[in-house]
Amino acid sequence: MKKFFQIIGITTLACFSFIFTEKTAITLRDNDDLMKVIKEQSISYKIESENALVEDDTIIPGLNGKNVNNNKSYDNMKRFGQFNENMLIYDLLFPEISLKNTYNKYIIGGNPRKNMVTLIFKVTENSDINTILSTVDVNIPLNFFVDGNWLESNEESLKKLTDFNFVIGNLGYHGDYTKSGYVWINTIINRYSKQENNYCYVESKNEDYLKICALQKSYTIMPSIITKDNPLIEIKNNIKSGDIISLEINNQTLKQLPLIISYINSKGFKITSLDEFLSEDF
Repeated sequence: MKKFFQIIGITTLACFSFIFTEKTAITLRDNDDLMKVIKEQSISYKIESENALVEDDTIIPGLNGKNVNNNKSYDNMKRFGQFNENMLIYDLLFPEISLKNTYNKYIIGGNPRKNMVTLIFKVTENSDINTILSTVDVNIPLNFFVDGNWLESNEESLKKLTDFNFVIGNLGYHGDYTKSGYVWINTIINRYSKQENNYCYVESKNEDYLKICALQKSYTIMPSIITKDNPLIEIKNNIKSGDIISLEINNQTLKQLPLIISYINSKGFKITSLDEFLSEDF
């Protein structure tokens, strides 16, 4: 019994010793000049998160924020003994209202603070995607929404698009969504694509389509600019940060595409894929 109490005593002493040592280390760290500088500076590096903008059945993504993790930043800098903003380590701050997993809203734009736009090409039965690929730099991230009729005889062309890491969306059959049609098209898309999300497309609100796409965990995109006869002029007259720009694949678009891309770049907007465009990372 005496030995038992000796063991208990030693264990208790060890625990108290550990707690005391831990508290001493924390006190020393908190009083270190480097930690004081980190705490003073961390306030100016904090970025608040921004909630997604929801209005009725539409949504625009929010933004993640970030906050300096003082302890991790201190551990990262202490061997150098001085403050270095490039060695700060952050914790993410997530918005309370987020686009993530919100499938029952029409996405009508990206967050304007990101200074991005995204281009969607509608691929229908007679679309000439090879001319697009030979016209633009394939490193520019584009989005192609494919029709089921086109896909039935162009699976190799779809594979080519995914080889360039373009985002592929589901256009249904002639823009009409049914559950069976959606599932078949998406099965083929996901056979080749490694993109983060699934996408549907509408040019005006359709509750039935929204429900079908939401049940399949697919985001429904509703463009803010839909080009028709003269895409370059229509884009010049309307473009702003956060725009989703829809383009028909026709002779006029193919002719003007290099000028469209050049103009967008000249306005300081970054052309991105839908995955990056809708991400709440900043």
